[in-house]
Amino acid sequence: MKNLILFSSILAVACQSGTANLEAEVAALTAAAKSYNDNAAALNLDAAKLSYSNTARMMAPDAETVKGKEAIGSFIDGFKNLKELKVGFTDVEVSIDPDGKTGYSTAIESVSYNAPNGGTVMETVRDIHVWKKQADGSWKIELDTWNQIETPGGSVGGVYQYVPPLKGQSTLNNGRFVFLVGPSDGKGPMKSRAGNYTISGDTVTSNITYATDLKEIGTSFRWRIKSWAGDTATVDLFDEKGVVNNTFKSVRVSR
Repeated sequence: MKNLILFSSILAVACQSGTANLEAEVAALTAAAKSYNDNAAALNLDAAKLSYSNTARMMAPDAETVKGKEAIGSFIDGFKNLKELKVGFTDVEVSIDPDGKTGYSTAIESVSYNAPNGGTVMETVRDIHVWKKQADGSWKIELDTWNQIETPGGSVGGVYQYVPPLKGQSTLNNGRFVFLVGPSDGKGPMKSRAGNYTISGDTVTSNITYATDLKEIGTSFRWRIKSWAGDTATVDLFDEKGVVNNTFKSVRVSR
């Protein structure tokens, strides 16, 4: 009986100790994830690179896996050449496996920068990190991957085809656009516009530098992606007072 009581006491202490240790590791990983996010947001990219393990991998969408801390560092260095780069993180969540050796962090990351040919590129992604506890007790990123989030006013890049009552095609890429559009019933002319665009919040401003109607050159118009249904975007056009005066749909056929 005494042995049973002693065993129960030891088991209770062990469980309490295990819970306390896991809570401590969650706190340590939370601090490590915050350090990475804070350094990235402050554009202290050299410090952010220190968060990766020597055997880390980076898996960007539609790209080859970048292997090793040095190669990942070179990838991150490429961001130093971007003008007006802004990085931010929200909705950060952290969790750890019961063994206390593997952890996970997720966040919504927003990135914007000036495109080389004008305009602003803005992306919103779901950032996912897998962390491993190191021999010295620190936490390092073992896997870095992300996927793009489609939100109204978010990533607008791609090639689109209009649907009735319109017809035509538009292309938006790295802050530059070309629109060719007209009525699908053929009762009006096709019109073309091209130039650069900037994004502020959910609103896109297209600045026209080329147009079939010469009077439109030098002017601009504003619009937003109101919603997505698969690859179909519902688009609102604004008048000069910021009031929606037209709504249409187009299908993104490629990115």
